[in-house]
Amino acid sequence: MMKDVTRVMRPAALALAVASSLTVSAVVAQQVQRIPLPQMEQVPTPAQVEKRAKSELQMVRKFDVTRFIVELDEPAAAVYKGGIAEFAATATAGKGDKIDLSSKAVQSYQQFLLGEQNEVLRGLQARVSNLSVKHHMTLTFNGMVVEVPGEVENQDELLAALSQVEGVKRVYPDEVYYASTPTSMDLINAPAVWSQLGGQAQAGRNIRVAIIDGGIDFDHPAFADNGHPAVARPAKPDYCDTVQPSFCNDKLIVARWYEPASGFEAHPDETMDPRDHNGHGTHVAGTAAGNPVTGNLNGAAVNVVGVAPGAHVMVYKALFSRPDGQGSGSSSQLIPALEDAVADGADVINNSWGGGPGGLPTQSPYATAFANARAAGVLTVTAAGNDGPGDRTVGCPGCIEDGLTVASSQHGRTFSASAQISGVGTVSYTPGAGNFAITSPISGNLALASTAGDVEACSAIPAGTFTNRIVLVSRGNCTFEEKAANVQAAGARAMIVYNNESGTITMSMPSATLPSVMITQTAGQAATSNWTASSTATISPTQISVDTDAEDAMSGFSSRGPNGDSTFLKPDIVAPGSAIFAAFPDNALGTLSGTSMASPHVAGAAALLLDGRGNLNADQLKSILMTSTDSGVRDTDQVTPASPFDRGAGRLNVEKAADTFVVVDKPSFASNACAINCSFSRIVTNTGNSSVSFTVAYNFDDPNMRAEADVTTFTLAPGASRSIDFEFDTRFTSTGWNFGEVLFNTSASSHPTMRMPVALLVENSDDDAILSVVQVGNEPIQAGVPFNVQTLVRLGTNSNPLDVKVTVPEAATLNRSALSFNELRSTATSRGARNNDKEIYWTGTQADEPNTTTMTTAAFSFAGQRLSDLLAEAPASACADGCDDDVFNLDISAVGSVTLAGQTYDSLAISANGIIGAGSNTAALTTSATNLDIPNEAGSNAFWAPFWSDLEMGPNVGGGQINYAALTVGSTDYLVVEYDDVRLYNNATGPSFTFSVWFKIGTDEVYFNYIDIPTTAISDLTIGAEAINDGRQVIGIERFYDGSGTYPSVGQLLRPILAYGEQAVLTIDAEMEVEFIAQAPDRVVQTSDDQAVTITLADELVAANQDLLTVANVAVGSETYTAFLPREVVVNGAITVQVVDQPSNGSVDVLENNNLVYTPNAGFDGVDTFTYEGVDEGGQKTSLGT
Repeated sequence: MMKDVTRVMRPAALALAVASSLTVSAVVAQQVQRIPLPQMEQVPTPAQVEKRAKSELQMVRKFDVTRFIVELDEPAAAVYKGGIAEFAATATAGKGDKIDLSSKAVQSYQQFLLGEQNEVLRGLQARVSNLSVKHHMTLTFNGMVVEVPGEVENQDELLAALSQVEGVKRVYPDEVYYASTPTSMDLINAPAVWSQLGGQAQAGRNIRVAIIDGGIDFDHPAFADNGHPAVARPAKPDYCDTVQPSFCNDKLIVARWYEPASGFEAHPDETMDPRDHNGHGTHVAGTAAGNPVTGNLNGAAVNVVGVAPGAHVMVYKALFSRPDGQGSGSSSQLIPALEDAVADGADVINNSWGGGPGGLPTQSPYATAFANARAAGVLTVTAAGNDGPGDRTVGCPGCIEDGLTVASSQHGRTFSASAQISGVGTVSYTPGAGNFAITSPISGNLALASTAGDVEACSAIPAGTFTNRIVLVSRGNCTFEEKAANVQAAGARAMIVYNNESGTITMSMPSATLPSVMITQTAGQAATSNWTASSTATISPTQISVDTDAEDAMSGFSSRGPNGDSTFLKPDIVAPGSAIFAAFPDNALGTLSGTSMASPHVAGAAALLLDGRGNLNADQLKSILMTSTDSGVRDTDQVTPASPFDRGAGRLNVEKAADTFVVVDKPSFASNACAINCSFSRIVTNTGNSSVSFTVAYNFDDPNMRAEADVTTFTLAPGASRSIDFEFDTRFTSTGWNFGEVLFNTSASSHPTMRMPVALLVENSDDDAILSVVQVGNEPIQAGVPFNVQTLVRLGTNSNPLDVKVTVPEAATLNRSALSFNELRSTATSRGARNNDKEIYWTGTQADEPNTTTMTTAAFSFAGQRLSDLLAEAPASACADGCDDDVFNLDISAVGSVTLAGQTYDSLAISANGIIGAGSNTAALTTSATNLDIPNEAGSNAFWAPFWSDLEMGPNVGGGQINYAALTVGSTDYLVVEYDDVRLYNNATGPSFTFSVWFKIGTDEVYFNYIDIPTTAISDLTIGAEAINDGRQVIGIERFYDGSGTYPSVGQLLRPILAYGEQAVLTIDAEMEVEFIAQAPDRVVQTSDDQAVTITLADELVAANQDLLTVANVAVGSETYTAFLPREVVVNGAITVQVVDQPSNGSVDVLENNNLVYTPNAGFDGVDTFTYEGVDEGGQKTSLGT
């Protein structure tokens, strides 16, 4: 399992052994000489990155049962549109409308699905006799949670077998998810909406908010029945029906819990019921829909309330506390919870939990569940995750397109408590938790407890010793209550305790009535050393303030986009999630931070919208909440504007959302392949009761991006819809991700401006490894100066001929005599220029040299030898204290470098799982517990895998460690990494494995040395190597993978050899030239009665830079690729207009603003002409204008 710890390898240097020959005895005879190198350091791995696929199944093996989720072929009831004889359609007619769970059609179809599931179950049990069902699901997911007793050694094999049963669509492993660990209500403008809904207590009335989390403190006043309307009990009995009726009331209307797999290691105080243990679920529920509660934060009275205090709360406990206090649950608990929440009539479901960063929705069973919940009219709101601020860190199920994914921002509200002490100044304090409150300043002379003979005030002090004084006391060997009682009996009016270690704590002193606070050890020692008889102190009450710089700044932990599937935008929206004060167990209030805290703000906001307009469906809610957001969110530096990958559409604004009634079917624009342009179509609908008109506008970070819709203004009557087509022109936009927003502006006070985020990955080629166009030298283009454009075509071996075309920019002229074709492994059948030299063409074939991918058996003197056999002293080592999934970085530049498929590397990424990455890309190995086949586009693409499996080592798992050393044998240097006596994950009593990798420094020679391994292969194992270089396809050699191939033997030495063959490349070099900096516009004007007329030119000539676009296309068979080069002619300074040919029948004067004034000769009647041009400060000219 993953560990969120940081270890540093022992500071031993790599060893340098000098030997006169390649024999073992010679090496041992010569004493090893070491050379200093940087320490090999572990790379911290995110706590939420869980073992995926096969490795997540290995986590489940620790339990007494192994669970799977089996999805069946037929659609779930929420999305069934008919087609099965005797069963009417159950999906709602309107997309996202609420499904009628009580209808005969729904109930009949669900019974049909249960029958189908039982039939499939018999097929499953025919293959696995001891398989049983834990949960049936028919509404949002047609499937079952099934389990098999004990451990399953080869789960891939079992998954494949179950998938073959007739009626089974897919089988998912039971993956593990984790909880995504003042008032923010004013910031999101919730109070304004409360007043529209009849007041705070009524806001959200009759709306059901489901919280899938870690349970709830059911008797907390935040969930008391404060006059909430009564509701019917759910059709399926819950905990309140079967065990404890008092757990529920008219506020908390449903409570369920989902048993973890047997063997789950829970916190000793965790309970197998819907009660909350660690506070996460209570806090989330309180933020979304908690009743108003008054509490104390650092001595300040604070009123705390949920976003929708009038809403009902439904609790589904599927997360349970582990011994470390973190909540976690598995898919076999969470998917049934989603199913039950929809079946129980939830309007909104909050999911403040998730898996590791960068998840793909196509690999998640939640994609089906979320889509079907949406089809049933239920909005899912999910935390984005706490793995930020790095890119691509959004976790699943927040990675799923359906529903809203919520990022976290800061609200800027701070609670500061300070004291002023003579000789020290102002210091912060933490108030004690006692029977007192500091509501006004407490001032007095400062006394030291030490003057009474006891610096810790643990002994009785004579009465009157400290009359009306504030006493400074050291933390020590008695309780805080005893200290307070002793100084209070001596007449003190307050007590300041200074800590005996760094920081401060909240002093537990429930019976104390003396106002008492704690300051840091440093502040206390300074106050003591600077004390005089005249010293004073003032303890000020806690102040609540707003840090406007922090307000609407992103939380550093908030996960960022792009999404694992970047064809759509995630996150969708941001809400306050840092330092949120809300309900906590034991009738308390507490502060937590995380996207877990941001998500319930949005869930509560959705409940408020439904209270006002109960007919809104899930898609409409999503649109309204996103398009009504506030812009102006900043990154964590509190200055840089946040991008849509940080904040989605923007920060939640409930007041604007309540006023928004026009909706968009997809309220964002995202594309991960926008070359030249990309198009979108959106449908907008008026769900309100009045017409509204909009003007389409755009706001982009790069001013060179342009967009156009097929309408610039439009009006929507109530109930009306219309389609709008958008095209984004990215030809002259900088490459990479580009951001902006589409705006629907309106002057109507009845509707806010709508904003939709834009995230486009702009590329100059469909695939620049195949086709690219560049300007050689990349110098600024000027009129009259030739420039060179180079087109590279690397399509490779293909049975069909290539057809290449390069379009010359309209404003440029091709120098045909300088046109050249360099053909490497490319054979032309025709080539040249045509169409008045506006098109370059080439037709022919290409053929790459084959790659080399082999693994040979090698002969080597050290085959089967350990480092300890070769070195007089122990080698450097890591993991002696234990490693599981740990990754280390080793800088080898002091020794030299190693080569893989032509690429040179001076560092290695060493994983505890028997795989060594080339270079410092350690992040790609953080999920290496899952071995993959080779070659594979997923994961790291440059590595050596001598024995890649889910391994662990250390004293608690039977021993083992990683050793490493650098050796010189004769005149040859080697780097050796040795896995010494390591074991399979969670198999301390099983076989051990010892093997090493020898790297010949300065070469591509690498040897896998098998020292002590079992004769029988393990099930999940990869042996091979993989490489990628210069954008070429991944290549690799695989000797063994999961039971297939040739398994090595003890003493065997294997050498993987990877080399790219020579690549076919067609290079087209074209010299071009632009004559003018711009095309001067022609004008036709009329005048009469000998009157002068002004000809306007200023606007055209101010922005005269002429755009140049070279476009290349290559087609082969049905494949086509496009690349382009956007450039512009550079204008030097201002342009001045000058007349070239004066008119025959009048005169032309140039004004200061570059406009022209034509004055006809007296009595002239007819047509007159003249020519002009523009000239910049460098002498470059425009074309002639007439």
